[in-house]
Amino acid sequence: MPMIIQPRPFNLRKTLTVLAVLIVAMYFYYQRPPPLRFWKISGEVWSAYSVKFTDHHMEQPDVVQLKADIDALLNKVNHLMSTYLPDSEISRFNHSTGLDPISISPEFAEVMTRALEICELTGGVFSPSLDRLINAWGFGHQGARREPDAAALAEAMNLAGCDSVEVLPGYLLRKTKPGAAVNVNALVEGWSVDRVADLLETRGVTNYFVEIGGEVFARGMSEKMRPWRVGIDRPVDNAAPGENYDLIVEVDNLGLATSGNYRKFTIAENGEKVSHLLDPRTGRPATSSLASVTVLAQDTATADALATALFVLGREEGLSFVEKLTEVDAAFIEHAEGDSFTTTFSPGFEEHLLKD
Repeated sequence: MPMIIQPRPFNLRKTLTVLAVLIVAMYFYYQRPPPLRFWKISGEVWSAYSVKFTDHHMEQPDVVQLKADIDALLNKVNHLMSTYLPDSEISRFNHSTGLDPISISPEFAEVMTRALEICELTGGVFSPSLDRLINAWGFGHQGARREPDAAALAEAMNLAGCDSVEVLPGYLLRKTKPGAAVNVNALVEGWSVDRVADLLETRGVTNYFVEIGGEVFARGMSEKMRPWRVGIDRPVDNAAPGENYDLIVEVDNLGLATSGNYRKFTIAENGEKVSHLLDPRTGRPATSSLASVTVLAQDTATADALATALFVLGREEGLSFVEKLTEVDAAFIEHAEGDSFTTTFSPGFEEHLLKD
């Protein structure tokens, strides 16, 4: 006798429950964020750069476009503010004669405005008007390293002050002294780091690390889910970057820059080291027991410029100066006996050090 299978009665409540569970499961499946990806971009324009970041949404074509935009930004900065390019905006200004205002780009105007602010802040120890002095010593784009005679030194120093140029409304730059020439190399690298960081922010990236020529801005967490870490090189003459770290700093929403005399220097005929960092007060290379200064600030342009100024000031005067500032800290690494070094920190710097 054939078996007859009776259909189960339709259970509306159970069916609705199963459907509800499926709908909720699908909702949460499609609402979950995409997987976190770690990206790294590197290249070289006037200096090598590295950008690292984590993101949930970018795909490979987006990152390729981001790199193209970074390269375009840095190439534009180079063509505006490189003293090594004869047709750059800064070179055309430096070669101009007379005292009439000259129209400049918004970017150059912004950099010069900030440079002159820091010049006033440091009493002229940092100055954007050092191009004549830099070239008099042979550290710029005009010839080999040399020591200027007294007349050339006096002329260059007369043009090195904060009052040698002025930024006027409407993106105008004017020389107040005939023959004045500007050089923003001690600030523009840090400023460029800040602009790349701004570019990342416009793409919705909030966890990133930007480095150009050793100057850094970092925000948020690294791919290892911890604050970004920056190694501060032990300032041994001619050591390769990253060969041996003296300090490791954790950086979050801060700019970091280091100035020193352990990579860019020459040796005089008497055997003394001649630093490329010049003291506008004397017109001569900065001399002290310092090997390097690292600065933390709210932006990398400020950190970059102040690292130069603090190196010129020296540890004692520099520490006194930085302690009067807000949201700025510094580490001063000095030569000690033999091949050793000692480090002095401003009060807030140590809280950023990686603890053993």
